[in-house]
Amino acid sequence: MTEEFTRARAKTLEALSRIFDGDVDLLLEMRADEEGLRPLAENLSVDPALLLTAATETELRRSYDALFAIPGTRYVPPYASSHLSEPPEDAPPSPSAFARADGGRLGGEPAQRSRAVYARVGFSPGRGDGMPDHLAAQLEFAARVDATVPDGDRTRREAFGLLNWLEVFGRKVSQRDDLGVFTGVTALAAAIAESEAAGDSVE
Repeated sequence: MTEEFTRARAKTLEALSRIFDGDVDLLLEMRADEEGLRPLAENLSVDPALLLTAATETELRRSYDALFAIPGTRYVPPYASSHLSEPPEDAPPSPSAFARADGGRLGGEPAQRSRAVYARVGFSPGRGDGMPDHLAAQLEFAARVDATVPDGDRTRREAFGLLNWLEVFGRKVSQRDDLGVFTGVTALAAAIAESEAAGDSVE
């Protein structure tokens, strides 16, 4: 894996973390730089057409809210626990729309595992609404690790291993994403996680 690729990947992970934390302005900046975004996507075998789908700023903000922020018919919880944990049989009815949309799984074992991995290296995520298994928090951690931890280190394996739910998450996003842009954004994150697991390099 080249040093140049590692730097670019860490920068991309940081950007994706910010986007999944609601930074639509950054997404707009990335889309405006088509000459940079297109080869990045193609190198990771992600269809750049998804990321560059015509959409206004208002449409992108509404799409983000509907998919990741406001529970509803299109909502896809951006928490690992929502996709890797079984809903508890005895979960009481919750007054929280977020908890109901999640099926009572919020804060499950994936959240506990994320918190333990962060604590071991003294990391405290600044994104993800205080939830350790929020995708924004996990990507923030992966970006930090990718930029500072050498290949083969246990922390690298753990950081990218936390993202093992992105395939399931991505399928659900693609089914509910009316624009396709966030399907592409999710695919970028999944492809980067897969490239680390496979030890691939992108020239």
